[in-house]
Amino acid sequence: MRTAGLVVVVVVGGSGCFSTARYDDAHLQRVASIHARYVAERQRVDEQYASLVAALDEQRADLIPMAPGSDAPVSRIDDREEIVRCRSQCEHRAVAGPCEGSSEPAKAACLHEVCRPAHLDALLKTYFRADLAWATSQRSVSNDAKGDAELEALMARSHNREVRRTLDEQIKALAQQRAQVQSRLARDRQGEIRASEQQRTSEIAAGRAVRRARLQAAADASPPMGQGSISARQLGVAAIDDQLLSRVGSCPPGDEQAAARR
Repeated sequence: MRTAGLVVVVVVGGSGCFSTARYDDAHLQRVASIHARYVAERQRVDEQYASLVAALDEQRADLIPMAPGSDAPVSRIDDREEIVRCRSQCEHRAVAGPCEGSSEPAKAACLHEVCRPAHLDALLKTYFRADLAWATSQRSVSNDAKGDAELEALMARSHNREVRRTLDEQIKALAQQRAQVQSRLARDRQGEIRASEQQRTSEIAAGRAVRRARLQAAADASPPMGQGSISARQLGVAAIDDQLLSRVGSCPPGDEQAAARR
């Protein structure tokens, strides 16, 4: 009885220990590759975000410089060369009129019919983001000269406000998109790591199954010890399971690397 049991232990113990080292190493290598790939992808997303924000910042050039402590723009349209020349021509045309005393009406008509449309066109082109209806409704002065100056100040304020609002909204939208992409990348990375862990578990289970089959085959092939002896199958070796593998076939400390090379 003891002799047969000894044979079984020798057969089982002589088959070598089962090591998970190669599966662990393969999993760690996959995780390192996954990490490196996602770090590169996150960096690409960050660089793209920075590039888009920089492009948006270039639109700040559309802001109109304002005089310190006032709502008036630093450079007024009234001071532009073409507007000044138009008004000067209206004055000269009025002075050269054929009838005495008709200079003022002629000047006013010239300013209204020629210079005012040119002035309004320059306003619309310069303050292209302004809400003209709002600016017109806020104007409190009806006098032409003062009214034009106030209208320009209101349009400049409206223009700058709209430029800043649009930029802030676009930058905020970009930041939200970037956060969503980064969140998706993090989820995908964790998913791939979990898949690698599952692959490691499956490979270890398959390796244990192969080892269990080899041990079973070795146990079944053990010769009888003589008349009246008990075979390996009768000793219960046929029921080799993971508990037996961990008790008999596991690697002692320090032997993992050696077993992994087998």
